[in-house]
Amino acid sequence: MRTQPGNFVAAAYPPQQPTGTPLVFGNYEALALIGSGGMAEVFAARPRGEVRSPSIVAVKSIRSSLVTEPKFVTMFLDEMSIAAQVQSPNVVRTIDQGVTETGAPFLVMELVSGPTLAKLLRAAAPLPIPIVAQVAAHAARGLHDAHEAKGKTGASLEIVHRDMSPQNILMGMDGFVRIMDFGIARATERFTQTQQGEFKGKLSYFSPEQAHGPGVDRRSDIFSLGIVLWEALTAKRLFRGKDVAQTFTNVLKKPVPSPLDYRPDVPLELANVVLRALERDPERRFATAAEMEQAVLHATRDIEIPEPTEFGVWIDELAGNPGAALNGRIAAANELPLGLMADADDLRVSTEMTFSSTEAWNDAAPTIVTNTPMGEDRDPDFANSSESESRTRLKPSFWARLAQGWRSFWR
Repeated sequence: MRTQPGNFVAAAYPPQQPTGTPLVFGNYEALALIGSGGMAEVFAARPRGEVRSPSIVAVKSIRSSLVTEPKFVTMFLDEMSIAAQVQSPNVVRTIDQGVTETGAPFLVMELVSGPTLAKLLRAAAPLPIPIVAQVAAHAARGLHDAHEAKGKTGASLEIVHRDMSPQNILMGMDGFVRIMDFGIARATERFTQTQQGEFKGKLSYFSPEQAHGPGVDRRSDIFSLGIVLWEALTAKRLFRGKDVAQTFTNVLKKPVPSPLDYRPDVPLELANVVLRALERDPERRFATAAEMEQAVLHATRDIEIPEPTEFGVWIDELAGNPGAALNGRIAAANELPLGLMADADDLRVSTEMTFSSTEAWNDAAPTIVTNTPMGEDRDPDFANSSESESRTRLKPSFWARLAQGWRSFWR
């Protein structure tokens, strides 16, 4: 199974169980490899000890081959630090963190059952209005909790996610929608900072100010969430163009039509919430994600939202009843009855791998993350979309022309 550079792909083949000496992450022992990417690996794991616990977790650890690469280790430590300080029912929960005896940092997270929104969109876009309403309210709440997070001194961390996309929204079978992956989030306590000429995130989910440069605040995430909701309602891609340059231009200039233009059953108030989130002038957007959440709740007040358990069943059915095979393999590895196991399907728990090699840290040329491999996935419909991203290097001459265009546009 071939993967795109920098892209996390859940194991499509039977997960590999550790053999011989157990693979240990502090107080946790790996059961099975459930995913890997260019920067890290993710294992299903259980607490160590004489008494086995049915509490299965996800452990994300940097690849052993990168332990000696300071920039990758620092980036991973940044993610660990940020994730540990965000507390919200709508953010994937961090349980523990540490460093192995071989010097590899690791992050222990709750193992949440459910597909990503990207997977759900490919299976069932456009989504039913109640599901979009739940995604909108829960994701906005998770973003607000992250934006409001404070460090140990009580000072605001000023977190900006910068990668709010369907791949980083997890649809929990427990009825909760969670955001995940703070690997490229901006925060005051990061050891590494975005360099001039470097862009982080998925291009077709950029806000205009994110495309313009590294100076963004929480309202950038609100714009990106607006793109996600617009696409979930319409089953169309809003800004993605035929190439990088066109996508940049679309983010900066393309008129944003109302979701009602493609789907008449969208409530007018909900469509207006999405359009306000997509205002190119940050001053005209919602000031906070909490304000957006309240607007969503008001706009969908007459829509019947299923109870959490019903919502989970609905999501499972729409996504094609995922997870049974991998769930069974982890259950067998842990020698526990299936009834005690959490569903471990394609969880993507905070595992969107951002960089694939040290080449990505070459400051000689700008680097951008596109939402699709170049030359592939031209169809705007989600049915043929890919979750893959690729890192694309632009020639300096092209970069100079594009930068000149941005300066002209923003004057």
